[in-house]
Formats: sequence, structure tokens, C-alpha cells
Amino acid sequence: MTPAFAIFLAELRADPQFGPLADDFSEAFCDSFCDCEAVVWILSQPRTLLEKLSAILKLLNLPPGPQIVHMRKLTGWGTGLRPQPQGITLQ
Repeated sequence: MTPAFAIFLAELRADPQFGPLADDFSEAFCDSFCDCEAVVWILSQPRTLLEKLSAILKLLNLPPGPQIVHMRKLTGWGTGLRPQPQGITLQ
């Protein structure tokens, strides 16, 4: 587990909205993705938990196979626009 992922999990656990999901998220996600360069980049950005989760969702929704991704364009971060997180619904 990278330091960025460990910090993200600590923030997730501390958040009343996301805390109950932190352990499940860690189990499901860490084995496959927590060392991924793109995920580490997302988690290292000074963004809210919801923005980071939204960016991870965008990354996971890319078509299968090798991808060359411009992370700032994918996330909308650093483009002068501040996109609203999409695709995450809490019940």
C-alpha cells in the first residue's frame, strides 16, 4: 500500500459519510489498484474525498486495454474548470 493510499484510507475512515465503507473499499480496491500510478496521482492531489472518488470512478470507467490518459484532462483538474463530482451516489 502506498503512503498516498494509506492517507486516503485514513481520511475515508474519519469521514462520517464514507467511514463505514472504508474497509470494504480498501479490500476491493487495494490489491488491484492502490499502486497504480494514476490512482496514486489522484490520491496525492489536494482534493475532497468526493472529488477523488469521482476521479477514480472516471479512471475505472475507461475502456479495457492499454490507455494513454492525460490525468488533468480526465479529472478536469488544472484546466481552469472545477468539475462537479459525478457518478457517486450514497444511500
